[in-house]
Amino acid sequence: MVAANYTRFMPNGTYLNGRDLGAKELARQMIEIYEDKKKYKRFFKWHNHYSYHDVYESPESDSICKLCAIINNNTVFDKATVYEDFNSWWNPKGRC
Repeated sequence: MVAANYTRFMPNGTYLNGRDLGAKELARQMIEIYEDKKKYKRFFKWHNHYSYHDVYESPESDSICKLCAIINNNTVFDKATVYEDFNSWWNPKGRC
């Protein structure tokens, strides 16, 4: 399995490296961070020093910035969504 390499895009301490951790350890650390507010907030300290967006986009229109805005929107983020047939959701009929 090939995993994404974020080390070239993101500063250390802003993400968990799934390539190095593996699925079980990644899940364990995600739960630990989610349950510890201090650890969770440390992952977002970089916002005071960096802006991550496509070089051709402004932060207001960049898809990464939009994703970040959604993640930080409690009304969207706290809503649970369950897809019974993930494959159909991910690859809907008629999609190229």
